[in-house]
Amino acid sequence: MPAFAFWNTYRLGGGSGQEKKIIIEGVLVQIFDQHAAEFALLCEVTGDVQLGDAPVSRQLYTASKKQGQLAYSAFNDDLSAHDLERADINDFVDVFGQAPYKKGGGKFSKQSKRPAAYAGQFGGTNVFVYHANASAKSAFLVAWVAESLNQDYQGDFVLAGDLNCSPLQFATSMDLCTSVHGYHTNFASPNGGHTHNAKSALVSTYDWAVVGSHGPNGVTVTAVDFTGVINQMGFAANPLSDHLPIVVSW
Repeated sequence: MPAFAFWNTYRLGGGSGQEKKIIIEGVLVQIFDQHAAEFALLCEVTGDVQLGDAPVSRQLYTASKKQGQLAYSAFNDDLSAHDLERADINDFVDVFGQAPYKKGGGKFSKQSKRPAAYAGQFGGTNVFVYHANASAKSAFLVAWVAESLNQDYQGDFVLAGDLNCSPLQFATSMDLCTSVHGYHTNFASPNGGHTHNAKSALVSTYDWAVVGSHGPNGVTVTAVDFTGVINQMGFAANPLSDHLPIVVSW
């Protein structure tokens, strides 16, 4: 069964402190061992740091001091580097045939703080990751990414990430973007329940997946509770991420 992981690590980098590096390494080992994920995609990577025997290097980094923490990184299950590419997201008018209903223009790079990333073809489908803006634009942006990929890849894709919106908000935005009631039913939105805020009570479903109209059947998303690993290490809550990792499988 194909499976990969995604995790918003909450700003991992050279200045993150040794505890956070050890926690992230331990959680990744847990995911690879217990959930049979073949690679893991990370976001909020602030800078190069050694993780086990492999360097965590920023990929698709936005060259701005304000946005340095917004980069991605990816590992195979042996902790070797997994390369990512910037995904091309078409202009809004080319995707939807009309001007966007949110201010900011019709180019994705002008509206989104981060690019979407392409992780390659896996398990017979195309895998993408996206960390959406933490704002009222999140669902609008996720719908934009999903339909652009749907058109460019003939519906054969899985998109996962910290989407900063719920599946219901995504469905509403997709219908607004297309001006077609029920258009969102062309996509599946599997999720494993609440994933944020992992430092306290879990209150929001932000980390989940969008499956294209011709994507794989039976995609499931499992939220990974890492508290057992953390408790074994004996660390305080401070270095934790505020998101649970997810494993996407089919």
